[in-house]
Amino acid sequence: MAVYALSKLLTEEAAFKFAKENGIDLVSVITTTVAGPFFTASVPSSVKVLLSPITGFFFYLQCMCWLV
Repeated sequence: MAVYALSKLLTEEAAFKFAKENGIDLVSVITTTVAGPFFTASVPSSVKVLLSPITGFFFYLQCMCWLV
């Protein structure tokens, strides 16, 4: 999961830099998610990240603290 989160962060930063340099307004949106029964034995990590503001479990974000 950390690789996905890092790639998403770096891509978004590049997009904002490009937008600023070219006078483009850019908005970053966290899309909605629908969660239900999973095919896996545990909750997928991507869903954990999406629910972290509600659950207070910020493990994946803490792993990336060196980026800030």
